[in-house]
Amino acid sequence: MNHKHSLKIKLFSFVLVLIAVSPAFGAATVTNTTNAPTNNLIFEQDPTAGDFSLNYSWTRDWQIGQSFYAATNLTATNITFAISVYTPEGLSKPFTLEIYKTINKTNSPALGTLISSSSGNLPATLISNSYLTFTPTSDVSLEATNWYIFMLVSGTGSTNSSVSFPMYSNNADMDNTYSWYKDTGSYGRYTTRSFEVYVQGIPEPSTTMVLALAGVLLSGVMVLRRKTRRGASGNH
Repeated sequence: MNHKHSLKIKLFSFVLVLIAVSPAFGAATVTNTTNAPTNNLIFEQDPTAGDFSLNYSWTRDWQIGQSFYAATNLTATNITFAISVYTPEGLSKPFTLEIYKTINKTNSPALGTLISSSSGNLPATLISNSYLTFTPTSDVSLEATNWYIFMLVSGTGSTNSSVSFPMYSNNADMDNTYSWYKDTGSYGRYTTRSFEVYVQGIPEPSTTMVLALAGVLLSGVMVLRRKTRRGASGNH
């Protein structure tokens, strides 16, 4: 293979690596802290902006979740849920953190596309009125102008095991998103309450920026080819 074709293939592969998004599946880690995380990319509840509404009990075989709108391309590295109280049986409770992509805010996870699933166990000790931060197996890419749902799925365990999550109403940060829940039946949603959930990570370059970068690289390749040809002609 000559250098010209080799360079084109390398450039094409480089662009594909930048654009590609892969699902993440595997184990997750979780930490328990007394303070909410800072430097969040998006969040669904600032406790000072809403009125405390109720504690939602997460028991055996239950699921709770919050939807978000990604205005720009993001890479999610951690997802944090606030908790209020728990029972001793809830300690070391198995869980699965699932992230779904949906076409609009009204679609439940059942109508979405699963893009990440990470499982683990809650800590052996918990702090009341604190925060659980879940770190998926690998970072999760969220594409601009799309809706996502972060679902926390309870593993099987004691009937009395529960962890309660505070919900708020009249929240200025809700931006018309939904809170989701599910037991053994179908998904349900709250349209006027939200869980306290935060997403940490890093902004990503937009597809436009990636394509612009590819264009710059391609221009460089063309300039290099012209210089190579001129140099070859001068040697004859």
